[in-house]
Amino acid sequence: LQVLVPLTGLSFWMFCSSTECKGEEKVTQPPGDVILTQGQTATLKCTFSTTYSDPYLFWYKQEVNSYPKFILRRSRYVADNSPEFVKDRFDAELKDSSVPLMIQDLHVSDSAVYYCALRPTEGLPVQKDRSWFLSTAQLVCLGHDGFIQFISAHLLIIAASKLAKALK
Repeated sequence: LQVLVPLTGLSFWMFCSSTECKGEEKVTQPPGDVILTQGQTATLKCTFSTTYSDPYLFWYKQEVNSYPKFILRRSRYVADNSPEFVKDRFDAELKDSSVPLMIQDLHVSDSAVYYCALRPTEGLPVQKDRSWFLSTAQLVCLGHDGFIQFISAHLLIIAASKLAKALK
């Protein structure tokens, strides 16, 4: 028996040193799961607020029993994707306060937990203990046979040094 566990509410976590936390940065995703079938297009919403003029927004994908994989990064001047997640299928447009992730032509293998992350860019280069703000959403893609893959929601708190390794 396979069961879909729904998200129970909004997830918001931050990691920062005491001198960097302003309390004005946040990233949120709507609660609940997105359930679609193969071939459809998914739009995973992510809204943010920040006092920084050019923040970096990231999307990550985490499959069951795996580490988060970098999908893409967006800022006012940067729009790049991991080679594994081509822009033809995985794309996001940075707007004033949102960066929705669009996944086209869904495959069952797209079922995962997706993380939206905000990183303020003031004070670059990135230093250890830099602030990261993360939120989660679940996407479940049903196969044509109608079976649901079990996905559990995870919260993620990572120091900047570990995220840098994930971007390589």
